[in-house]
Amino acid sequence: MGAIATAAIYCAYILLLFAIAISLKGRPRSDRRVLDEFFSYVRIGRKRAAMLQDHLLAFATLQLAYPIIALLLKVPAYVSFALWLAISLVIFYLYSIQMDVIKRHRHNGIAIGYEYPHPVENRAIKTETQTVGSITMGGSKGIYDLQIKSEPNPHIMVIGATGMGKSNLITTLLARAYLKFKIPFLIIDWSGAYKGIDVNVWTVPTNLRVNPFLLRGKSIERRAGIASELLQIALGLTDMQTQKVRETLDLLYHEGSEPSIQMLHNRLTDEISTQRYKETKLQLTYITNKLRQAYEIFGSEPKEFWDNYDRTCNIVSLSGLTDMEKKLVTHTIMQRITEEFRGEQGTKLYIALDDAYQALLNYYGKETNITKIVREGRKYGFGLVIATQLLQDMPEAIPANTSVKFILGYHEASTLQRLYSMLKLSDLEKSILFRIPVGHALLFDQNAIQNGKPNPAYIEIDVVKKDERKKLAEEIKRLDVKGNYDIHSELKPGKGVHNIIRKIEIPSVSVYRFLIAFDRTKNLTEAYKMLRAKGWITSLTTIYGNKSKPSLEQRATDSGYYSDGKLTQKAFNILEPYKMIQKQGNRKGGEEHTGLMENTIKMVQDKGNYAFVMEEREAFDVGELKVDPKIKGMWNYYDIAAYEIQTNAIKSEIDRCIEKAKEQNTELVFITNSKKTKGEIERLTENKYKCLKLPVFGIEA
Repeated sequence: MGAIATAAIYCAYILLLFAIAISLKGRPRSDRRVLDEFFSYVRIGRKRAAMLQDHLLAFATLQLAYPIIALLLKVPAYVSFALWLAISLVIFYLYSIQMDVIKRHRHNGIAIGYEYPHPVENRAIKTETQTVGSITMGGSKGIYDLQIKSEPNPHIMVIGATGMGKSNLITTLLARAYLKFKIPFLIIDWSGAYKGIDVNVWTVPTNLRVNPFLLRGKSIERRAGIASELLQIALGLTDMQTQKVRETLDLLYHEGSEPSIQMLHNRLTDEISTQRYKETKLQLTYITNKLRQAYEIFGSEPKEFWDNYDRTCNIVSLSGLTDMEKKLVTHTIMQRITEEFRGEQGTKLYIALDDAYQALLNYYGKETNITKIVREGRKYGFGLVIATQLLQDMPEAIPANTSVKFILGYHEASTLQRLYSMLKLSDLEKSILFRIPVGHALLFDQNAIQNGKPNPAYIEIDVVKKDERKKLAEEIKRLDVKGNYDIHSELKPGKGVHNIIRKIEIPSVSVYRFLIAFDRTKNLTEAYKMLRAKGWITSLTTIYGNKSKPSLEQRATDSGYYSDGKLTQKAFNILEPYKMIQKQGNRKGGEEHTGLMENTIKMVQDKGNYAFVMEEREAFDVGELKVDPKIKGMWNYYDIAAYEIQTNAIKSEIDRCIEKAKEQNTELVFITNSKKTKGEIERLTENKYKCLKLPVFGIEA
């Protein structure tokens, strides 16, 4: 009777196991449930993980061996069953791990990270009696060996939001490419994200400047054309202005010497006084104003850098420069490398551009040298590694001609739509991308596709280790980056051209006023009405553009201030008082001081003038750049106002502000919210300086 009861219990146990396994195997699951299970699997990590639910039938089948085990052991049923259950669980887990397809690591590429098989499709198949679920998995498990030498072209894209691990991924890729294949790299660092890499660091303008005017074997006509196009892309010049620059450069070359930025600026400045037509004067003044803003980055080029950029590992740091200066340095370096680099077959250098979005955009339909490099594949013998947050306005040639694309976490709607279309992601893969953790990526690998492997792959990036960083630092060729190079040009800014404003990103008058109007009205049509009502811009051609002149909306878009019917973060950085004041950190003062700064900024903006706040410790609180009264539509760099916030009248502080204004050749205006303080400042300065009393929120004037 005991044996019969035991057999009955065992049979019921087996039937129950098979019923559960079959029901779970075919039970439909929601996308959310599938993704929750997948990310739980990923969190467990590496070879310890197994998709157990997919193999429950194997566990039920394994239990059929129990009677044989019971006969062999000849111990009480409950003992043999407990022992077999423990053994079968171990066997089942090992079997489940083995059934996860493991990628064979070939060790002849770059071990970029660890791949997990991920859900691709969640299907619910309806039959006459029930609905059966089916999950299609893609990819395999194991080290992902990126075969960079077998890729159709050497270019790589890294797309992801801020903080998702783009810089770590690029560091890992470049460091291992050097350690394994001795491929040197040059990182053009726009944001200062690569300070932790111990390689040769060149900082613009401290120990590296550029000179796009050197002939270097080109004809005069060719070099004048190249240099003028570089200035057009970086400075935002129109075709007419670019043609004028080209003609002037051509004349300077034919006079017998390679021109400098100073010579170009001075020649154009001299022409302003000889011109009869207002429009021509306006164009020339715009060009010279833009050239002054780029003074800081021009100069003699250190031979040490250009003799070794393709022989060792270097970083060019552009942190602290304006976007305009960054674009000019980036395109000048890229132009020179394409002219000089003579790579043999294969990739002999990697150049990384991180967050250089503004440098990647074509300008009014004109292809930049970066786009041309990507489009022409292996021609130049080096590969570009391009990291960006923005994809929607990217020239099509860049994503279309990059063999490897790493897609990190991203939530921006228009970029996601382009990613979905470009990579042909399934609904589950779209959801994975939306939830992907920091340091993980979907990898689109053209070489893998050509070898019949499914794409994209889900990768956990194996960030380069400390010992690898140390080995990289030991193996690279060290350069004299602190040498006494003759990199400084002979430029003298001249009266009224302040060093302090050359460090600021300054849009044109019309674009800036458009940004103010749009920020106030939140509507394009109303913004245009406001511009005309205030008399800031009255020309319909300037507002709406024509065949040869872009509209204000287009110009703001091309400058990175406006996109998809709204202002960008770049625009808010020069418009929003709060964001501007945060630059000063602890120097911004208390609530009363901050409130007065906000009101001062709004007061300047309401006049249509450019309000700015500097980070430097010795800078004034708020600066005002005014429109030139003689040349409408141009900033007057010779008449800058400095506003100093005073919550009390301390003589030493007042004297310090006066000395600072004299040094910087600026008009000085004191701001206070108190009649008493205003009167005291007027007494201390003997009414030689303006003192305005402004109301501040929450404080009685």
